[in-house]
Amino acid sequence: YDAIGNRKKSADSLTLPATDNYASNAVNQYTAVNSVTPGYDDDGNATAYPVPAHSSTTSTLGWDGENRLVSAAVNGVTITYLYDAYSRRIATKQGSATKAVIYDGWNPVGEYSYSSLPTPSTALVKSHVWVASTLSAAFRGLAGSAACWQSLNTVPHRRITSTRRMTETEM
Repeated sequence: YDAIGNRKKSADSLTLPATDNYASNAVNQYTAVNSVTPGYDDDGNATAYPVPAHSSTTSTLGWDGENRLVSAAVNGVTITYLYDAYSRRIATKQGSATKAVIYDGWNPVGEYSYSSLPTPSTALVKSHVWVASTLSAAFRGLAGSAACWQSLNTVPHRRITSTRRMTETEM
């Protein structure tokens, strides 16, 4: 890393390359990532950038007027993201498959996948359990008011039956 925290080198092994494989400009945007040249819009959002899953190719990223990622074309596959009025990501679409996120306030409580045609179907993919965390709050100086969450991979027979918050004694 350089003096202000921009990455200069990275590797997929324990040995770093002899020369820098990252370069940045005066506004701290990477101008080179390995052999890829990133691109940016006028707001500074990356529009052409290598993503971790395909670091040797350029992915095309789309942003809306509120600087939220709305699309990503990675290695020939396009994913679209939808947001609600509160800027919470509420759906991810890839081809004909859609994954919707259900919230309790600001906390995601479930993710459902659904398809439309030829046969509509819905399936719970992941559930999130929110637990009050006094220890976590103590580190933040917010004793008793912070929350942490844990994602659980679901099995077909599990269902969300309530979206109310659970207390530590109920867990």
